[in-house]
Amino acid sequence: MNASFKMFFILQISYWIHQFPEFYLQKLKRDEIRQKTFQSLVHILFISTAYFLNFTRVGLVLIVLEYTTQLIFHFARLSHFLGRKTISGPAFQTYNTVFVFARFGSIGAAIMTFWYGLRQV
Repeated sequence: MNASFKMFFILQISYWIHQFPEFYLQKLKRDEIRQKTFQSLVHILFISTAYFLNFTRVGLVLIVLEYTTQLIFHFARLSHFLGRKTISGPAFQTYNTVFVFARFGSIGAAIMTFWYGLRQV
């Protein structure tokens, strides 16, 4: 595994672990803490599983797909909050389309890797 892959996965794991002290500093409500804790734990579980079981390539593809959809969504929300309706409308439509294709791409990559790829080994 490359040093850059190792560094990326270690930084991802440390980012999601660092979310827990942030809950206290942000003074979140209990309902928000439960939801964000669950999300952080799921990210830690999947990223560390991909790292320790040496599935870094498929993990990297899945992370890039997820973060690309989140980037488009946050751009659309930011433009909506800034009052740019001409930008936010098409951005949300782009997000809806990219979200569906990213989920199908994630499912396809996982099936091709784990079902067909591991069967050959």
